[in-house]
Amino acid sequence: MTPEFFVDALVTVVHETSVEDTLNELRDGPAGRRPPKNLVRLSEWYGEKSPQDHAYIRQVVEQAVHSALFGTLCVLDGVRAIEGIGEKSEIEVFSVLGDQRSRLNPPNSPLHDIYQAQIYDRVFGKSR
Repeated sequence: MTPEFFVDALVTVVHETSVEDTLNELRDGPAGRRPPKNLVRLSEWYGEKSPQDHAYIRQVVEQAVHSALFGTLCVLDGVRAIEGIGEKSEIEVFSVLGDQRSRLNPPNSPLHDIYQAQIYDRVFGKSR
């Protein structure tokens, strides 16, 4: 597996799914017999909003998902530390399939840059 393939999969399986699941829960209401009250209130609030407001809410959700995933990839790439002051460990992420082992976050191919290149225009518009 290549870093690019890994990021493509994250965009589909994490980014897009998180946005759609969040918006579906707002639109349809939370599942379950006794959903958390705050989720019920958010769904009711969302239902009172106009289609234009729904578009803005989608943008906010998209940016929040982007921020979380981008930050996680920065940690995996070692450009955002999770340790305190002192020595910083290196995080290595591998894909293992049978006897094939591929490093997904080599120093020359930062995951956060690959993700940003793929998703930036979608999340922030073409204002670069």
